Amino acid sequence: MKEENRKINIVLNPLNLIEDKKSTVEFSNENVFQNKKVKIHNETETVDIYEDLVKTIEEKDKIIKELSNKIREQEIIINQSDRNINNNKINQAIEIVDYLLNTKSIDLEIQTEQNKNKRLTNIIEMLISKIKELKMNKLS
Repeated sequence: MKEENRKINIVLNPLNLIEDKKSTVEFSNENVFQNKKVKIHNETETVDIYEDLVKTIEEKDKIIKELSNKIREQEIIINQSDRNINNNKINQAIEIVDYLLNTKSIDLEIQTEQNKNKRLTNIIEMLISKIKELKMNKLS
Protein backbone atom coordinates (compact mmCIF):
# COMPACT_ATOMS: atom_id res chain seq x y z
CA MET A 1 0.00 0.00 0.00
CA LYS A 2 2.83 2.39 0.81
CA GLU A 3 4.42 1.62 -2.50
CA GLU A 4 1.17 2.51 -4.30
CA ASN A 5 0.99 5.80 -2.41
CA ARG A 6 4.53 6.57 -3.43
CA LYS A 7 3.76 5.81 -7.06
CA ILE A 8 0.70 8.02 -6.98
CA ASN A 9 2.67 10.86 -5.41
CA ILE A 10 5.45 10.50 -7.94
CA VAL A 11 2.94 10.55 -10.76
CA LEU A 12 0.97 13.47 -9.35
CA ASN A 13 3.85 15.67 -8.30
CA PRO A 14 4.71 16.67 -11.84
CA LEU A 15 1.15 17.99 -12.11
CA ASN A 16 1.81 20.72 -9.50
CA LEU A 17 0.29 18.91 -6.52
CA ILE A 18 0.96 20.06 -2.99
CA GLU A 19 0.84 17.47 -0.25
CA ASP A 20 -0.82 18.27 3.04
CA LYS A 21 0.13 16.79 6.41
CA LYS A 22 -3.24 15.04 6.56
CA SER A 23 -2.39 13.15 3.36
CA THR A 24 -4.80 15.40 1.52
CA VAL A 25 -3.70 16.44 -1.91
CA GLU A 26 -4.66 19.84 -3.23
CA PHE A 27 -4.57 20.33 -6.95
CA SER A 28 -5.01 23.44 -9.00
CA ASN A 29 -4.50 23.42 -12.72
CA GLU A 30 -6.06 26.34 -14.57
CA ASN A 31 -6.26 24.58 -17.91
CA VAL A 32 -8.16 21.52 -16.74
CA PHE A 33 -10.26 22.76 -13.84
CA GLN A 34 -10.64 26.39 -14.83
CA ASN A 35 -9.34 27.93 -11.58
CA LYS A 36 -11.23 25.49 -9.32
CA LYS A 37 -9.31 23.79 -6.54
CA VAL A 38 -10.01 20.14 -5.89
CA LYS A 39 -9.27 18.50 -2.55
CA ILE A 40 -8.59 14.82 -2.62
CA HIS A 41 -8.93 12.77 0.56
CA ASN A 42 -8.17 9.26 -0.57
CA GLU A 43 -6.14 7.38 -3.14
CA THR A 44 -8.99 6.34 -5.44
CA GLU A 45 -10.05 9.94 -5.97
CA THR A 46 -6.46 10.83 -6.75
CA VAL A 47 -6.21 8.05 -9.30
CA ASP A 48 -9.57 9.01 -10.82
CA ILE A 49 -8.50 12.62 -11.25
CA TYR A 50 -5.16 11.55 -12.68
CA GLU A 51 -6.91 9.25 -15.15
CA ASP A 52 -9.29 12.05 -16.09
CA LEU A 53 -6.31 14.31 -16.70
CA VAL A 54 -4.61 11.71 -18.84
CA LYS A 55 -7.82 11.22 -20.84
CA THR A 56 -8.22 14.97 -21.25
CA ILE A 57 -4.63 15.34 -22.43
CA GLU A 58 -5.01 12.39 -24.80
CA GLU A 59 -8.23 13.87 -26.19
CA LYS A 60 -6.55 17.24 -26.68
CA ASP A 61 -3.62 15.55 -28.42
CA LYS A 62 -6.04 13.64 -30.64
CA ILE A 63 -7.92 16.84 -31.53
CA ILE A 64 -4.64 18.63 -32.26
CA LYS A 65 -3.52 15.78 -34.53
CA GLU A 66 -6.87 15.80 -36.36
CA LEU A 67 -6.71 19.56 -36.82
CA SER A 68 -3.12 19.46 -38.06
CA ASN A 69 -4.08 16.70 -40.52
CA LYS A 70 -6.99 18.81 -41.77
CA ILE A 71 -4.67 21.80 -42.12
CA ARG A 72 -2.22 19.68 -44.13
CA GLU A 73 -5.08 18.47 -46.34
CA GLN A 74 -6.18 22.06 -46.94
CA GLU A 75 -2.59 23.07 -47.76
CA ILE A 76 -2.41 20.22 -50.27
CA ILE A 77 -5.73 21.30 -51.80
CA ILE A 78 -4.53 24.92 -51.96
CA ASN A 79 -1.25 23.88 -53.59
CA GLN A 80 -3.13 21.77 -56.13
CA SER A 81 -5.54 24.60 -56.90
CA ASP A 82 -2.57 26.98 -57.29
CA ARG A 83 -1.03 24.53 -59.74
CA ASN A 84 -4.35 24.24 -61.57
CA ILE A 85 -4.66 28.02 -61.73
CA ASN A 86 -1.11 28.30 -63.04
CA ASN A 87 -1.77 25.55 -65.60
CA ASN A 88 -4.96 27.33 -66.67
CA LYS A 89 -3.06 30.59 -67.08
CA ILE A 90 -0.36 28.83 -69.11
CA ASN A 91 -3.00 27.15 -71.29
CA GLN A 92 -4.74 30.50 -71.84
CA ALA A 93 -1.43 32.10 -72.80
CA ILE A 94 -0.74 29.28 -75.26
CA GLU A 95 -4.22 29.69 -76.77
CA ILE A 96 -3.67 33.45 -77.13
CA VAL A 97 -0.29 32.92 -78.80
CA ASP A 98 -1.81 30.30 -81.12
CA TYR A 99 -4.64 32.67 -81.98
CA LEU A 100 -2.23 35.52 -82.67
CA LEU A 101 -0.03 33.30 -84.80
CA ASN A 102 -3.03 32.02 -86.73
CA THR A 103 -4.47 35.48 -87.30
CA LYS A 104 -1.03 36.75 -88.31
CA SER A 105 -0.69 33.94 -90.83
CA ILE A 106 -4.23 34.60 -92.08
CA ASP A 107 -3.36 38.29 -92.41
CA LEU A 108 -0.23 37.35 -94.33
CA GLU A 109 -2.25 35.09 -96.61
CA ILE A 110 -4.75 37.87 -97.24
CA GLN A 111 -1.93 40.31 -97.94
CA THR A 112 -0.27 37.91 -100.36
CA GLU A 113 -3.62 37.37 -102.09
CA GLN A 114 -4.14 41.11 -102.26
CA ASN A 115 -0.62 41.57 -103.57
CA LYS A 116 -1.21 38.88 -106.19
CA ASN A 117 -4.47 40.56 -107.14
CA LYS A 118 -2.74 43.93 -107.40
CA ARG A 119 0.00 42.46 -109.54
CA LEU A 120 -2.57 40.75 -111.73
CA THR A 121 -4.54 43.96 -111.95
CA ASN A 122 -1.39 45.87 -112.86
CA ILE A 123 -0.46 43.27 -115.48
CA ILE A 124 -3.99 43.32 -116.91
CA GLU A 125 -4.00 47.12 -117.00
CA MET A 126 -0.60 47.09 -118.70
CA LEU A 127 -1.82 44.51 -121.23
CA ILE A 128 -4.94 46.56 -121.91
CA SER A 129 -2.86 49.68 -122.44
CA LYS A 130 -0.50 47.76 -124.78
CA ILE A 131 -3.44 46.37 -126.70
CA LYS A 132 -4.88 49.88 -127.03
CA GLU A 133 -1.51 51.10 -128.18
CA LEU A 134 -1.24 48.34 -130.73
CA LYS A 135 -4.76 49.05 -131.98
CA MET A 136 -3.94 52.71 -132.27
CA ASN A 137 -0.75 51.91 -134.11
CA LYS A 138 -2.60 49.53 -136.42
CA LEU A 139 -5.31 52.06 -137.14
CA SER A 140 -2.88 54.78 -137.92
